[in-house]
Amino acid sequence: MFNIRNKVHHNIELILVLIIVLLFSRGFIWINVLYFLFPLLLGILIVTDIQSLKQELLKYYEIIIYFPFVAVILLSALWSQHIVVTLTRSFYFLFLLFGMYIFSLKMEDFNLSIKKLFIPIITLVIIVSVLSLLLKFPTEYRTGGNGLGFMGFAAHQNTLGSIMFVFTSILNYTLFSLNKNESARGSKIYLLLLANLLSLFILISTFSRGAIISYFLFGVVFVLFEYGYKKTLLVIVSIAVVFLLLSRIDMVNQYLNYAGYKGADRIISSREAMYLGSFEAAKNGGLFGLGYGVSDQAISVGVPGDVVNGVFIREKGSTLLALVEETGIIGAILFYLPVGIVLWKGVRVKTLRQDQCYVHFVKLSVTNGMSVERSKELSFLIGIIIAMTVHSQIEAWGVGVGSVMLPVYLLFLARLSRKVKCMSY
Repeated sequence: MFNIRNKVHHNIELILVLIIVLLFSRGFIWINVLYFLFPLLLGILIVTDIQSLKQELLKYYEIIIYFPFVAVILLSALWSQHIVVTLTRSFYFLFLLFGMYIFSLKMEDFNLSIKKLFIPIITLVIIVSVLSLLLKFPTEYRTGGNGLGFMGFAAHQNTLGSIMFVFTSILNYTLFSLNKNESARGSKIYLLLLANLLSLFILISTFSRGAIISYFLFGVVFVLFEYGYKKTLLVIVSIAVVFLLLSRIDMVNQYLNYAGYKGADRIISSREAMYLGSFEAAKNGGLFGLGYGVSDQAISVGVPGDVVNGVFIREKGSTLLALVEETGIIGAILFYLPVGIVLWKGVRVKTLRQDQCYVHFVKLSVTNGMSVERSKELSFLIGIIIAMTVHSQIEAWGVGVGSVMLPVYLLFLARLSRKVKCMSY
């Protein structure tokens, strides 16, 4: 065990990058089988640092405060129609919770940033997606999925849109985090600008409305916390004016119309049946739900979904509605309570300009007691968590333990929790 721990320690950056790459392989056809190595590598990370986890649990209640939710989802197996499904998904959620927290600890211990760990997979996905657009390969690069936008090698347009929403946000944060010395190096900033533009173009090309809206929400929150409400208002007005001017161009107007309606009579036409079904199922969830990971079998006609092993699994759309259906009102509250606490503390640290946390970061310069680097990271984390929370109400990955987005969400929550731990004292 000591040798394994030693090897993990000396190769930690490579291991963390591999974990991220393996996680995102889940969203792409042909290589999604690699995802099964993700829990294996994450498990090794947990086992080799289990002592740190025990010590940290005594200090950081943000992870402990998720335990009541874990208790609820485990107990829901008692009344679940599919006990094995509920128990399996419950334990996997607990595994992801521990795993992403250990991941965050390692980032801090070895001074590794979100930017550094995500850039390899971001670069790879951008290159592959651009090649897919240029070569028009694979043959279903546009016609697969819902057939309404670009999907490239991804499993679906909305899958690629979700991934690019997160990637574009990280690239924007990276660009705005450049210090004066880095900005002076032309080649680096030009490559980063190109990556930002290509990433945004791919995101827009997916026509994934939820992902596009969530990205713009991230931008607004990031600018708000980093530059103040006056500049934010100016940016919003400027974007609105640009959109109004561009909408007079026929080609742009056609794009906006298609992006909004996707060929339907109403904007919500494609999701109406799904949300209505989820709303009815949520009403049946009551206080404790029907069982974590299960769908109300009484609601199966006229709603999107698939039969898996003789059980109908419904597409749920909204994480909140899905949580109420599966874990009840109590479970939904317990899931979002840690999110609210961490965000509230993050906003307090950011707005009060406190710099008393015991965290590792490079101090580039200090403004009002807070390093520029830490200030921007806090703005990024607050913005991305809020935007992802909204996005999960459109794609419902918050109850998808096998999704790409939920582990990333838990990682960002753990990262923000670490950054604001001074507020616990």
